[in-house]
Amino acid sequence: MTWILLLSLVFVALIIFWVAPKFSEYRATLGINDKIDRARTWAKWLALQIQGLKTVIVNTVLPVVAILPELLQNFTGVDLAPVIGEHWAGKVIVVMAILTTITHIIGLVSSAKAEPVKGGE
Repeated sequence: MTWILLLSLVFVALIIFWVAPKFSEYRATLGINDKIDRARTWAKWLALQIQGLKTVIVNTVLPVVAILPELLQNFTGVDLAPVIGEHWAGKVIVVMAILTTITHIIGLVSSAKAEPVKGGE
């Protein structure tokens, strides 16, 4: 249990201190931050906020979903195996691999179409 907690903390630290600055740089280069500032509706703002983050969101949320039944069983004693099946984590990880591939391809195509902003600001 200690290893799960430690690895989770390392994962969160990597997201905060390494991935987030890289995405800020990416968004500034493509001018996404200016588009977010000019967005008028909530839907446009949200769509622009997650632009470039789809793969990261998939790979952050789905591993947690995969281990959630184990965490519930360890902390509360509730066993979800009869409800969700025996190989829950394996199914979630397969879905994660498929979604990662799809979102990565979409991101590559979007990046290829994007016009960089001069000066990166």
